[in-house]
Amino acid sequence: MAGLEDASVPAEDGLIGHGWGAVIKVLKTNAADAPLNAELACAPGESGYVWLNTPALMKGYFRRDDLTARAVVDGWFMTGDIGFLDETGWLVLRGGKRDDGSLAASRIGVKECTRVLQENLARRRAPRVPPSSPA
Repeated sequence: MAGLEDASVPAEDGLIGHGWGAVIKVLKTNAADAPLNAELACAPGESGYVWLNTPALMKGYFRRDDLTARAVVDGWFMTGDIGFLDETGWLVLRGGKRDDGSLAASRIGVKECTRVLQENLARRRAPRVPPSSPA
């Protein structure tokens, strides 16, 4: 949905780029029942909730009208990301506010996945001692 076209741009943590076929807004609200109007828009450099509008937007979550109602309004999708648009209109992400994500069409807890990944990374870094060979 967004990215950089210029490979000479220096890498920056969270830098995504501009929308590719999508309109990106950063708003002061994540409420799907709030109207998406100019008064809710964050100023350049001001962090808020990232919303996308694209022809490729899903119709909704499979058999989860409750999730769809919280994330999709009038063709706009609330990504759950926190970020800002810089002065050039590039999106920079700074974190997230949703507690769930999608994996193989199922909803999963982001906090639980993060915990499991951190535990497994910690195990990978632990020293391994080969089992003793029989003498």
